[in-house]
Amino acid sequence: MFRFVQAGNEVSVLLGVTPSEQAYQATLQTEISTLEDRLIATENGSITSFQNVYVPADELTDAGVSTIVSFLDTAVVLSRSVAQKGLYPPIDLFQSSSSGISESFLGTQHFKVLTQFQQLLDQYNNLSHIVAIVGESELSIENRILFERTKKIINYLTQPFFMTEKQTGRKGVFVPKEIAIKDIELILSGKADAIPSERFLYIGSLKDAKIVL
Repeated sequence: MFRFVQAGNEVSVLLGVTPSEQAYQATLQTEISTLEDRLIATENGSITSFQNVYVPADELTDAGVSTIVSFLDTAVVLSRSVAQKGLYPPIDLFQSSSSGISESFLGTQHFKVLTQFQQLLDQYNNLSHIVAIVGESELSIENRILFERTKKIINYLTQPFFMTEKQTGRKGVFVPKEIAIKDIELILSGKADAIPSERFLYIGSLKDAKIVL
């Protein structure tokens, strides 16, 4: 999708058109809107579009990127910094977003667990800056518990891929949504507080990892 934006920019440069924000073509919004408007449901069927968007210099505020994302219902952001921590899939939980987050769409239990985790994630993000400077041991007991629980859920959200079994030596695992929600709910409740966060990396479900709560 970003290549489509680049192509429009290259053509406008060749034609000598006056550029707009960040040197993109002035017709950027219109071009993307025209393309996206073609991806609509008809009487004969509907279409789901998965669009790859390259992010120049990892800058999500890039005019081309932000314009594309504004048309998407859901954005899953893959991050180099998350990959460097050894967490796969390297999804940036802070930058990713979805317009489908509602109780009527997800169901009561899923929505409740998700909103609880999002609240913890915001606090975790603030605490991580402190931890990077003074260390986790300097946090208050309450903040340390909050930080550890969030880290366990982040680790739990990693998964062994079937397609990478030969490279990683880990057997691929599929975890049904209902099991994942229940597992995260148990971590949020504090029942896993005594278990080290490292135990939650690439495990599939808690049952698969033989973590008894």
